[in-house]
Amino acid sequence: MPPRNPDGKGSSQTYHRTIILLLTVIAVPTGIALLYYGQDLLAPLAIAALLYVLITAVLERMKQLSFRGHSVPRWLSSLVVLSGLGAIAIFLANVIAGQVETLTSAAPRYIERFKQLSDQFGDFLGPELMGSLNNAITQADFGQALRRIVNSTGATFGATSLVLLFLAFMLVDAGALQRKLPVLVPDKARRAEVASALNAMNAGVQNYMWMKTLVSLLTGGLSYLVMKAVGLDFAETWAILIFLLNFIPTIGSIIGALLPAAAGLVQFPELGPVLVLLVGLGAIQFVVGNIIEPALSSRTLNLSPLAIILALSFWSSVWGIPGAFVSVPLTVCFAIICSQVPILRPLAVLLASRVPGQEGAGDMQHAEKQRR
Repeated sequence: MPPRNPDGKGSSQTYHRTIILLLTVIAVPTGIALLYYGQDLLAPLAIAALLYVLITAVLERMKQLSFRGHSVPRWLSSLVVLSGLGAIAIFLANVIAGQVETLTSAAPRYIERFKQLSDQFGDFLGPELMGSLNNAITQADFGQALRRIVNSTGATFGATSLVLLFLAFMLVDAGALQRKLPVLVPDKARRAEVASALNAMNAGVQNYMWMKTLVSLLTGGLSYLVMKAVGLDFAETWAILIFLLNFIPTIGSIIGALLPAAAGLVQFPELGPVLVLLVGLGAIQFVVGNIIEPALSSRTLNLSPLAIILALSFWSSVWGIPGAFVSVPLTVCFAIICSQVPILRPLAVLLASRVPGQEGAGDMQHAEKQRR
């Protein structure tokens, strides 16, 4: 009989770790490839899931309302919310369509103003670059550009319709996961851990979406007042764009302040209104982004700034602009999952801005306490 290997346990652990490492090496690039090539389906699904989490909170509050002792039925509250979302989408589409028509009539004036600016900055930019810009302006086909805008608007409407379709079925199938969880996870202790993780993800994403929506509305509304006071063309469209861009961390607020100022540079012949736009919109973004938003998100978002930037870079590379919008909520969910899996817990600590054990550690600390 061959001698028993005294190191058998250590060899077995090394073998299992090697297998896990190999599976991870295979699974990570495969998962990224699936995310990239399935973005047309997965990106609308992710946006619908985020809206579902937000709408669920609204439905729960509507459920508390009563009329003559009867609460609002679930199907009726879901129908009201979906109808409201559809009305908002139609309203925004009509606003943007009306602005496109105004842009068509104002295009010659903007072209002439742009040529004046190019002459003024000719010495600074150099003759070669100015020649290239003048050729580009001369050869520009604004009709084709407008057709592209219309086509992109149609594509956006199609994606929005897909999001609303996913959202409708999610609302119809609400609560199905809770009913299926005992079958999926028979062990009571493990089921409690899974339920804790799901509740933590739901609470984290829900609070973040509420906070970000309120902050974006405040930023867009104040920016609209500044742009309207200055007399900037297409102030409604810029306000909508600023509202949407505010969901993109860090970069969105910078773009939201610079783009209207750049448009004002083309519209106004003097620099006064441009400076007002630049200072006013920059001040709004600074105050809201650095004072109001941190105060609201101190207990709803537990991600380090580096993690947010890396998440933005990754998801925007995989899904483009939709990925930039959903980067933070998806990373919050990923961090909470990592906090529940022992082997991934160090990654959750690296992603967190406040590690478990510190005061106010946020959602991941709460999830860790529930797990224990």
